[in-house]
Amino acid sequence: ENLKILKLNGNKLTYLSPVAFNRLTKLEFLDLTENWLTTIDPAIFDPFKFANTMIDVTTNPFICNCGIQGFIVGVEPIPTG
Repeated sequence: ENLKILKLNGNKLTYLSPVAFNRLTKLEFLDLTENWLTTIDPAIFDPFKFANTMIDVTTNPFICNCGIQGFIVGVEPIPTG
């Protein structure tokens, strides 16, 4: 519950349970890079609960379709450089 940083990068994850992060209310950074995620259920990241959480999902083979639209709507790009 008090976890602030969670790194799950490079674990070959293909699926995230809709309740996977429910109890992590103080999470500030979630690293999901370099996995095999093709879609993310928008219900996983409640915009009120995760408003201040940086979530990095780069380098995943996402399938760009309407199924991922709900997740992308609340996403802001991470500044580079």
